[in-house]
Amino acid sequence: MPSGPVHNAATLTVAATSAVMVLYKTNGDGASAMYCAMGALAGLICTPDWDLDGQNLSIKELVEHPVHFVWRVFLSPYAHICKHRSATSHAPIISTLGRLAYVALWIAPLWICKGWEFPRLQAWMLWGVFGLMLADFCHFLLDKLDELFGGRL
Repeated sequence: MPSGPVHNAATLTVAATSAVMVLYKTNGDGASAMYCAMGALAGLICTPDWDLDGQNLSIKELVEHPVHFVWRVFLSPYAHICKHRSATSHAPIISTLGRLAYVALWIAPLWICKGWEFPRLQAWMLWGVFGLMLADFCHFLLDKLDELFGGRL
């Protein structure tokens, strides 16, 4: 499996190139290009490898790194539901929408308790999701290339 830094470098590349491509395809719509790039950059945090990040919770982490512990608590159910490199964690489009739904399941109760209105779907949100899907596809492609080359990426 490619290392985290390899995946991160690829995600940064996807963010930059997607911004340029969206600028070109939308005749210079900078906002759309920015939202697409930001969605791709979200792939640095909202990664297909969440299934690995939520494993092995420890008390030592809680004491030494409470934010990291909370992050792992957040990801732990996801890690149990989605096995590594399965369609639910790594398949382009499916896994992206699955992770977004997972986040929504955590946020929605808080949103409802506050009595806030849910935001309406807007074009900028779609550009962000598209950017995240591009980053996820790149992650998937790197994993497949790694398999093809015998784990040398």
